[in-house]
Amino acid sequence: MKSPSFPFYANDFLASVAEMDPDEVGIFIRLLCYQWINGSVKKDKAARLGGGKISAAVLAKFEEVASELRNPRLEAERQKQADYREQQSQRGRAGAESRWNSRRDGTRHASANGDTMAPPSSGQCPNNGFSSSLSSSSSVLSSQRSFSREAQGAAVAASGVSPKAKKSKSEGKTQEPIPVPIELDTPEARQALSDWREHRRQKRKPLTTIQETKLLAEWAAKSSGRFVAAVNHSIANGWQGLFEPNSPNNGSRPTPNSADPRGNLGVLARHRERMAAMEGAQHGEADASR
Repeated sequence: MKSPSFPFYANDFLASVAEMDPDEVGIFIRLLCYQWINGSVKKDKAARLGGGKISAAVLAKFEEVASELRNPRLEAERQKQADYREQQSQRGRAGAESRWNSRRDGTRHASANGDTMAPPSSGQCPNNGFSSSLSSSSSVLSSQRSFSREAQGAAVAASGVSPKAKKSKSEGKTQEPIPVPIELDTPEARQALSDWREHRRQKRKPLTTIQETKLLAEWAAKSSGRFVAAVNHSIANGWQGLFEPNSPNNGSRPTPNSADPRGNLGVLARHRERMAAMEGAQHGEADASR
């Protein structure tokens, strides 16, 4: 595997090119890059890369072996990178084998067809060993969880105390019942109130305590019969508000014509009256000026 880059030590490089002019420094850098990619620089190729001539100061930085130029420091850095990669690869393989060998004695891993899986050999791909170690860890954790559940069940059975159940948000909050006014304290009205609560709950608009208290007070001033009729009428129409059967709006929003007898037509009529008055005033001023 070829590394795409090599380390560049600024202090060392500046010290090594202190006696070179800028052109020589550029040729030196170019030769180093070519050597890193190809492993060496042939002498005739070096001449072409250097523009036809390479100074003695630049050639002094390379060793010539079989008509090929190599910079010793660059090859040393290449070997350092290769050694580091090999070291990391060996650590990965050793870690995978250690995880595999640390499984509990006697545990056997079987595939779906019942064939047992062999431990990874030294020539086996590290990924396979890592996958096997994950399978081993998974099996050990599964057995540990199963043993923990069994131990917990035995402890509960011995103590006779059941584990704590999850508490709902409303648990522990006792809501005092809302008193029903005497005027609405009839079987029909109570059933209508229960139906209305369920209707609002199913529409995901449950009645609040304050809302229900004011609602009961409002309908207590009327009568239980009207309350029952309004509940039945509103539920049948799927409304969220209570409306009596003879209500002028019957659950719909009031229109301008129903709220104001004159409505939009009245506004238009008043506008026409103002325009006529303005025209009359203008004609009167014109007659007076004549």
